[in-house]
Amino acid sequence: MKTNTSFLLIALAIILPIGKVAAQTDTERVKQTLSKYNAALEKLDVSGTEVLFTSGSQIVESGSVEGTYKEYQVHHIGPELSEFKSFAFSGYKADITVDLPYAFATQTYKYTIVLKKDNSTIERIGVATSVLKRIMVSGELCKHILHPTNLEISVVKSEGKYIPALKYDWLTGFYDAVVNLTMPEKQFKKELVNQAWIKKDLKVFGCGSLTLSIMAAEMEPGAHYYALDVDEKILAIATEKLKSTNKRIDIQQYDGTKLPYEENSFDRVISSLVFHHLTPVQKENSLKEIFRILRPQGELHIADWGKAKNRLMRTAFYAVQLLDGFETTTDNVLGQLPIYLTQPGFSQVSETRTYRTIFGTLSLFKAVKPVN
Repeated sequence: MKTNTSFLLIALAIILPIGKVAAQTDTERVKQTLSKYNAALEKLDVSGTEVLFTSGSQIVESGSVEGTYKEYQVHHIGPELSEFKSFAFSGYKADITVDLPYAFATQTYKYTIVLKKDNSTIERIGVATSVLKRIMVSGELCKHILHPTNLEISVVKSEGKYIPALKYDWLTGFYDAVVNLTMPEKQFKKELVNQAWIKKDLKVFGCGSLTLSIMAAEMEPGAHYYALDVDEKILAIATEKLKSTNKRIDIQQYDGTKLPYEENSFDRVISSLVFHHLTPVQKENSLKEIFRILRPQGELHIADWGKAKNRLMRTAFYAVQLLDGFETTTDNVLGQLPIYLTQPGFSQVSETRTYRTIFGTLSLFKAVKPVN
């Protein structure tokens, strides 16, 4: 009997001959584990795949816990696949980080479904995130197990909707307390305001519960401040905060699409912990609107979740993803926000500072609207 190392991906197990495993790198082993399960999906046949999952596995899809894989197979993925004529992945990419004994994999892809009932076609973008752990396996076969506790398959939300500050409406009232207790809020927000270098008579646009805007107004009371949000409960909190100060901030609600301001009308835009609540399309649209309302040489300053700087920070961020959803947060943890910032035309895009928090890596970003 021989003993070999393998990866415990904590739910999906792929059985491989020892000889093949020995010749593979750790990254290749992870890729093969993921591709085996994806192949079963494309074949529209996951029968028998229950043996690949541990009995205590947990599946999370679109932020909801689906139960063990056996439960997920019987009540969700099995019946769902039976309605499909075909299922195919395209544009598949897997970002894999190996930091033994763990590995982290994030798959991004487009998938195309053809339905049996009317041959209609559905195209979506999907994200699947997995935590893996290498284990020792005895015997002549080596087993790989996928941990889908943090797995999300094919999520596309209606772009007209928004995610409340703590995902659920009933938690919104606790938002400020949670941020204050779990993060260096005053430190990073003060640093963000300092970075924005707000001066007298500048026109500044912000959003959310007004903590950041009020702080900015206290540091530079001579500027003109405006704020809005899509969530009326957040705006109610903001209004109450404003009443307890002598600051003047124009606040209003909007529909989450077009900002109610003229082109080239603001000198600064400041944002704290907003963009990880937005889908990729919403991120793109929001940044286009911010670019539109900023004057040439106007600046955008963001505090939000950034690329995980190490394994510990990546693992910690799963708590945020399970609460807020993988679709909106994956681009953050993969370090994609700077790419989003360049798309509407911002220049001098940079990540200026990072903070280690109990929920992952928090980053400060800066971008400038060029003159031409």
